[in-house]
Amino acid sequence: MIRFREAFREAWRNVWSGTTHMVRWCLLLLAVVAAGAWLDTTWVTSLTNDAADYLQHNGSTWVLEAPGQISGEACDALGSADSVLAAGAARAERDGLRTLALPRAPIPLYSVTPGFLGVASATGSGGLVVSDNVAARYGLTAPDTLGLANGTVLVGGTYPYPDDGRRSGLGFAALSVTPSQAPFDECWIRIWPPSQNTAMLTYTAVLPAMGDPMMTAQNVKLSQANPTFASSFDGYTGFATRLTRWIPLATAAAGFLIGIAATATRRLEYASDLHAGIPKSFLGVQCLVEALSWIIPACILALVGVVVGAYPAQAETRHIALLGMRPIVTGGAASLIGAVLAVWTVRESRLFTLFKNR
Repeated sequence: MIRFREAFREAWRNVWSGTTHMVRWCLLLLAVVAAGAWLDTTWVTSLTNDAADYLQHNGSTWVLEAPGQISGEACDALGSADSVLAAGAARAERDGLRTLALPRAPIPLYSVTPGFLGVASATGSGGLVVSDNVAARYGLTAPDTLGLANGTVLVGGTYPYPDDGRRSGLGFAALSVTPSQAPFDECWIRIWPPSQNTAMLTYTAVLPAMGDPMMTAQNVKLSQANPTFASSFDGYTGFATRLTRWIPLATAAAGFLIGIAATATRRLEYASDLHAGIPKSFLGVQCLVEALSWIIPACILALVGVVVGAYPAQAETRHIALLGMRPIVTGGAASLIGAVLAVWTVRESRLFTLFKNR
């Protein structure tokens, strides 16, 4: 009776002797699954970076302008709504900050609610929050102090506001958190995923008009903080309809054919074994081990393609990498199935035909 552990020994000898052509099939499978993994991860990485840019550059931030008619408390409260990352109100002050260094060029000052700091992606806390441009001009590193014409003020944080097409005004300014009871001029809301319907919630922050209620509608304007971006970003549709979504199936089909080919090239050898009395189950175990000898290295090396494709992602790198592993898994599994199934198609009765054709 043949012991199945001998199948492992036979497979091991075939691998080391070169009978299995392990390198050939490993490189072929590697080319297929690595290319598929790299294509899918690169495509999804591009979509992820587009979404990150849209969010980072205020494409998903909306501003409701209603001078003197914004409730700071109501605007801040929008930050707890679904799909709202942050919300806050702002009001431009008539008098800016006159510094000792440049008293004739005051820094524009905005009174804001606490929630506005989240909209502005401000870092630090306590005191004034100034834009990166203000910090660079005056050499400030929060926390720091800024000399004014009438004393000094604590600078507790900074916020980024690059010149990337977003509305002007806050690029060179200072923010001062004030009690939210007083009316404000603008309500800013940062939304993700982007939705203009969600942006309409800002209208709930408008205070009731005194006298004619139609005055409110005439003075209110809702606009995108950075109009250079489209008003909507449907990342889910872009992901669901991407061309590379079929790659796992393609690598599975290609891997299945590779597995069949790896076994089919040795049909004469397997038919001869059957003729010698070797059971087909023994050959199945042997073929399984031999196939794993080139499938496993190919899949491991293909992970490099996943890393290369997912590395430039600004976010969700881990999830993109897991997604990119699907073509590797499907391709490797299909190769193994194809190789083992091909053994069962070998018939001892075709031994002389196969020998003659060879």
